[in-house]
Amino acid sequence: MKSLVIPLLLLGLSPLTHSLLAQAPGVIVHDDPSFKSRVLNAAQALHEKGALVPMETLTPQLTRTRCEVEFTAPKTRVLRAEEVYEQARNAVLSIGKFYRCMKCDRWHTQLAGGYAVTTDGVAATCFHVLEPDSEKRDAYLIASDAEGNVYPVLEVLAANRGADVALLRTGASGRRPLPLNEGVRPGDRAFCLSNPKEMQGFFSLGHVSRFYRQRAGAKQPGGSVFLHVTTDWAAGSSGAAVLDEYGNAIGHVASTRTLLWRDEKPQADNVQMTLKQAASAAEVRALGKTPAP
Repeated sequence: MKSLVIPLLLLGLSPLTHSLLAQAPGVIVHDDPSFKSRVLNAAQALHEKGALVPMETLTPQLTRTRCEVEFTAPKTRVLRAEEVYEQARNAVLSIGKFYRCMKCDRWHTQLAGGYAVTTDGVAATCFHVLEPDSEKRDAYLIASDAEGNVYPVLEVLAANRGADVALLRTGASGRRPLPLNEGVRPGDRAFCLSNPKEMQGFFSLGHVSRFYRQRAGAKQPGGSVFLHVTTDWAAGSSGAAVLDEYGNAIGHVASTRTLLWRDEKPQADNVQMTLKQAASAAEVRALGKTPAP
């Protein structure tokens, strides 16, 4: 039987075109289910070694409001988008809970975002990521990097519920930290590398839309500063760094809010726009203080 050979040119594809369709070198193709399994297995191994700190120990530490930490000076060289991605990837962490649910005896993970702010294991994330959950038992906080390595969360250093910010001590030392930059304005570019709905490594580009102060309350007398950006994210992204064009963190993912034409009609055809709200770098920095000499 003769083999059937169809030249690429007959298909409208030259050998050069075919090579251009191949995956670019160095680009990571994510296998989300395998990544989740790897993290779960690594967390179980740490638990068996007694290396994890239970939520009962960490939860009272959420009342701490200040800690001693030195942040890296902001960078000032404009980066290409792919360079911002690399900056984010080197600092990004997934932070969340390793736990048993109330329905079975199996172990589960529920991870959101976070990012290194020092080389010795200090990371930032949302306050709400760390709050205890009555539907979870035998819970621990863990952190994992983009390669699926898992580290214990050892301590909550400081937190602010109203600003939705927290600083943690993790076992993930040696990561390249993100500097904090408060000097951004509406119109400046904004990037985000997050894991929406457990889809690993979703990188998006937008811009800063506005800054605003959240309404003050009894727990936050002066109110907290947040920003809106057009960068994209979804559930599971909380705590992921929002970066500027220099590779600095200007804040982190906090929430989304859908604006409706008529509030009493929540159907999809009534949606006007979805706001992406980020906690500000200023509120993260406010958790730290200059170490004593």
